[in-house]
Amino acid sequence: MTAHASPPAAAQPPTTTLRTERFTIEVPRGWTKEEAGGGLLLQPHGGGRVNVQIYYQLSPDLSQSEMARETARFMTRGVPGASLFPRT
Repeated sequence: MTAHASPPAAAQPPTTTLRTERFTIEVPRGWTKEEAGGGLLLQPHGGGRVNVQIYYQLSPDLSQSEMARETARFMTRGVPGASLFPRT
């Protein structure tokens, strides 16, 4: 007679989804959010400081290539010499 172990419980994803009026983002599980005056304050579990910047485009009719080009132009203006890498 052999004993069969029950399957392991599924692990929780390492992130959780936070939604606001304008966007949806994934943050590490346990972070808290507070919305005030159009802004979003994120705080990691256990305290500490983070710097999260979220940008969105007001022109929903932009193609993906136009959006990528405009985003790259905007980001490199703010950080001269920056290199942007596509998300894989």
